Amino acid sequence: MEGLAWCISISAMFASLWVLLYLWKNQGTGPNRKLPPGSMGLPVLGETLAYYLHFTRLSPDNILSEYRARYGNIFKTHLFGSPAIVSMDPEVNRFILNNEGKLFQCHWVKTSTHMLGKWSLHNIHGEMHKNVYGMLVNFTKSDRLKEHFLGDMDEYARFILSEWKNHEVLVNLEAKRYTIYLASKHLLGFPIGKDTDAVAEYYLQIFHGMVTLPIPLPGTQYTKGLKARQKMSELICRAIEDRKHHPEAHRVDFLSKLVSQTDRVYSTEQMTDFILHLLFAGHETSGSNLALAIKYLTDTPQALEQLRAEHDSIRRQKKPGERLSWEDYRNMTFSQDVVNESLRLTSIAAAIFRKAMEDVEIKGFTFPKGWRILVATRAAHMNESFFPDPFTFNPWRWKVQTF
Repeated sequence: MEGLAWCISISAMFASLWVLLYLWKNQGTGPNRKLPPGSMGLPVLGETLAYYLHFTRLSPDNILSEYRARYGNIFKTHLFGSPAIVSMDPEVNRFILNNEGKLFQCHWVKTSTHMLGKWSLHNIHGEMHKNVYGMLVNFTKSDRLKEHFLGDMDEYARFILSEWKNHEVLVNLEAKRYTIYLASKHLLGFPIGKDTDAVAEYYLQIFHGMVTLPIPLPGTQYTKGLKARQKMSELICRAIEDRKHHPEAHRVDFLSKLVSQTDRVYSTEQMTDFILHLLFAGHETSGSNLALAIKYLTDTPQALEQLRAEHDSIRRQKKPGERLSWEDYRNMTFSQDVVNESLRLTSIAAAIFRKAMEDVEIKGFTFPKGWRILVATRAAHMNESFFPDPFTFNPWRWKVQTF
């Protein structure tokens, strides 16, 4: 009798496991839905680990090429705890991004919310997002670029380069130090010094905490990232309180604009998260692209020689120590080609996350409501039909490239 009960228990357990596996593999299916091909991976984990390993090792092309060969340009998967659809189709990607706030909304992985806050710009929608975005656009309009940004970029580049003399440097870290110095100056009003060095240190930890598994154990990258976020939040909060208690001080940074708003008042927590997000956006993407641009130029002597000739020509027309002008910038035509090619080849934002707000039919497939959508922008940049020999750094292609 006991043997029979044991057999029934084992059979029930296997039957339950089979049902759970079936439900896992068939998430989102229905009579009027046609999901893209693909795999949901392992229960609970999905295919997160495979994506994490490839993206953190800067080899996203490998896994995307493998999945494209297996399933095509659109496929289903399970990432970071949610069912997802990955799109490498340029037309589909354009449709998704053009329907922001209508059929799709911004939706990043949970770790990004843990690190940047619930009020970060990729978590807010509607009127609040529109208002903050509008402020940011006005803050970065061309007059300000001419009057403040360009001169500071010149000054900070000279400062960073002066510290490179007679010793080796890690270009990736130095490039990010340069961009975080600039971001700290224009978002928080911090001059180069103790505070900007602290911001650079905190954001390195925050980034590593964002692109790892959320394991809340002592010593993990996730836990270190959360601690760095707390310290960074305290730094921003002190800056907010300083502006509230000394409104007469003339400041031109973005945080001062936020604090001094009269038509819409934001809480300290909201303003902290706004700044955390903007610092992250300006620090990680720009810094990484700058470092890789230096590598591409080092590996392409002809491009480096032409770029140097363009800048030498501009420098010969200026007095010693004279800052760059807007006219100098406009004359950097080959420099712009180098920037475009670096952005194409690097694609630091290799993917953009969105969430379907309702069931959406695209090219015969259903994008189910609530599913995460991974818009793989890098895949279009590596498409041979758009860019011949796509893995080669070729800034001259932009002389004739049209889109």
